Amino acid sequence: MEKSDDNKDLVNEIFRVAHTLKGMAATMGFKKMTVLTHDMENVLSEIRNGKINISAELLDVLFQCLDALEQYIDQIIETGTEGDKTNQPIIDRLNLILEGKDAKASQEEAQSSESKIRKHLRQRLSKTNKRQQNVSTKCCRLTNLKKMQF
Repeated sequence: MEKSDDNKDLVNEIFRVAHTLKGMAATMGFKKMTVLTHDMENVLSEIRNGKINISAELLDVLFQCLDALEQYIDQIIETGTEGDKTNQPIIDRLNLILEGKDAKASQEEAQSSESKIRKHLRQRLSKTNKRQQNVSTKCCRLTNLKKMQF
């Protein structure tokens, strides 16, 4: 995608959210959530620094991260624990992207036009706007629950 100020602002915003979630998860002792957000933050940092280009494949992995984070938050709200799911396949994929070994993403990026990536992003974002608000609400509830425990 071309590097417009809007794209930079969006990536910076997502990075800050991931960073905040990582800090909250670590503070509350949620190790699995911390690992996922840490690796997600690393990928976003490389995007911010221009070392990784955005592709449809990369966007899919980032949306998988958001889905996994929402599942962790739901589990924590319901049970007070993260549960057993580690989301290791997503973490492995993030690390492959960081190592530049995600050949499928690189090939797709080379073959994809900017308009295809933008269309894919618009489709995924339209489906997740409501979910993002839901996750924010759940994070607030989770923070309030933790405060009440102390």
